[in-house]
Amino acid sequence: MKSTALSLLSLCAGLLLGCTDETPNSPTGEPTDKETGQAAAPAPIIREAGPDCLTSPSPPVRVASPTFAPIDGGPPTPHLKVVDHVVTTAERFVSRSDTWTLTRRGDLARQDIEQHGRKRTIYRNLAAGTELTVASDPPTGFSVLAIRRVERTDDVTYPGDLAGTRDTIIGEPCAEWRTMESAATGSEWLNCITADGIELRQRISGSSWPARIATAVQRRCVSLAEVTPPLAIFDVKRWLDQNDNGMSGADYELAMATRAGAPQRIVRRHKGWTRTEDLHPDGNRSAHVRNPALGVVWQETRNTGGRLIDISIRRSPPEGEDATRRETISQARSELIQGERCWWINAAPGVSDMTVHTCVTNDGIVLAESTTSWGMARPTLRAVSFRRGQVARTAVMPSPDLLDPQTWGFPQG
Repeated sequence: MKSTALSLLSLCAGLLLGCTDETPNSPTGEPTDKETGQAAAPAPIIREAGPDCLTSPSPPVRVASPTFAPIDGGPPTPHLKVVDHVVTTAERFVSRSDTWTLTRRGDLARQDIEQHGRKRTIYRNLAAGTELTVASDPPTGFSVLAIRRVERTDDVTYPGDLAGTRDTIIGEPCAEWRTMESAATGSEWLNCITADGIELRQRISGSSWPARIATAVQRRCVSLAEVTPPLAIFDVKRWLDQNDNGMSGADYELAMATRAGAPQRIVRRHKGWTRTEDLHPDGNRSAHVRNPALGVVWQETRNTGGRLIDISIRRSPPEGEDATRRETISQARSELIQGERCWWINAAPGVSDMTVHTCVTNDGIVLAESTTSWGMARPTLRAVSFRRGQVARTAVMPSPDLLDPQTWGFPQG
């Protein structure tokens, strides 16, 4: 819930459209001097001279679309004008301080985060409701790319109204907005926002989690290149080795189902690549493409209507031969499924809240799976068809089009 809440908080500043040559408004829509009774600080507001606004002598202010409207539509709420800016915030713990640096240009934003000594970058298109995260950890050899559409949940509402609290943070006055409420926990997410749309504090009422508070603010023109992911990130070849030469592994395909149901899992293998497609109880579909020898895992999810919700790619050090599995097989009970001999083993040893037992062949093909999670047993999946033989590469590998930046609302120029 924590990570979801924080990612949603970052969306609450608004969905932005273009430039304006009016005086910046407060979140209520009234000019700052009328709201506070004090003269507003003069701020030059201009239209951009070019797409990167590099020729502008001062940062443009852009008009927000309905700030707290649901991503897939909903009633509009007060508009907010947001100046191009860079703001650094910090969460302070007893033993460490995590930093978040937000660079914002209109509806595009980049967040550079350092937590627990590790760094990651999140790019967002607030109008499209999409975000891309890229991270790497050189000491361990792990790297991750994750792209998703931010979807709202039934137990969360977005009031988008003033909470009534005003404050001054690093010399900047701000008004606190009630940006999100959770029916499940009764918590409120509160953002302190300046008159020109800069978030200086994010906190959760009734939570022991520390507030994220601004430590530095810079109002300046932000170029498009600063807030869009590098084009190389969308290159499939960067993440998936497209060369099958030297890869071993027998091709096969199988379908798995419960005793009473239609197939719920389809597995296909082409050389070292294995694709697993699952139909979930909520109607969503997911696909995993793995190559243990290369240390690559690709995952994609689609909703009930077939819309692509998210993609994640993880690269890690290659996995060696699973000697533990072979040793376990030698001691396990066996079964004959679809004409193939398999052995029942514990596929998730050491996991406290879940047990997974699989019936696996001597060459690593899972023909049955039994799972218990939090004491609740799921229906056992068993192979209802199985074939060894050639499988086309195109039936296994993801389509490069899925990483098209325009699919996710990220302009490239």
